[in-house]
Amino acid sequence: MQTVDSESNSLISQHPDYAAWVAGQRLYRRRMAVVLGGSYAVFLLSVVFLSCILLTPVSVSNPTPWLVPFAAFFILLQFLLTGIYVKHANTVGDEERERMRSECLRLNNANNSAAVKS
Repeated sequence: MQTVDSESNSLISQHPDYAAWVAGQRLYRRRMAVVLGGSYAVFLLSVVFLSCILLTPVSVSNPTPWLVPFAAFFILLQFLLTGIYVKHANTVGDEERERMRSECLRLNNANNSAAVKS
């Protein structure tokens, strides 16, 4: 006997918009992975190749090197990008999946009630 979740998942996979939705989600995940990975690569390459600039003090009276605000910027950027990804996944992705699920369940209930009446 199938559970409600596995039954609704099998129904959703038969929805005509499901394949396009899955492809769109995969493309979005790949883009975000490239952006996150690219920003890490930029940070690492900047530390390697611009170390003489990043290790100079911010000012004469402040011995903190430029690397500290540079690293803080990239940490905040990563949090921002992760937040954007989570918001997109929890709003756009879930809403679309819920729409397809409700359509499939509504059609399945209509088919079941028509079969019972016959």
